Amino acid sequence: MIEATIKAVQEAEAKADELIAEAKKQAAEVLAASETKIGELKEAAKQQAKADAEAKLAAARAEGEKILADGEAESGKEIKSLKETAAGKADAAVSALIGELIG
Repeated sequence: MIEATIKAVQEAEAKADELIAEAKKQAAEVLAASETKIGELKEAAKQQAKADAEAKLAAARAEGEKILADGEAESGKEIKSLKETAAGKADAAVSALIGELIG
């Protein structure tokens, strides 16, 4: 009877050791899978952040180029207006000078 009890306890201990070993194995597998998934998620987030930054940079560059083009167009208009004003005043000055010289 004692031998049967000892044998039953030994078998229970062996079964418990097998269960513990299996649990450790499964825990290691879950941990490895989790680390892989975390790495994949980090890489995906990194790629998304990079794509977002590149898109924002392109939008900012386009906006800057538009502002520059608008400024150049406005400057061109102002230069043309100043030249026209100056030409009109030059004609008036020449006429006045000729009038002074003749008169």
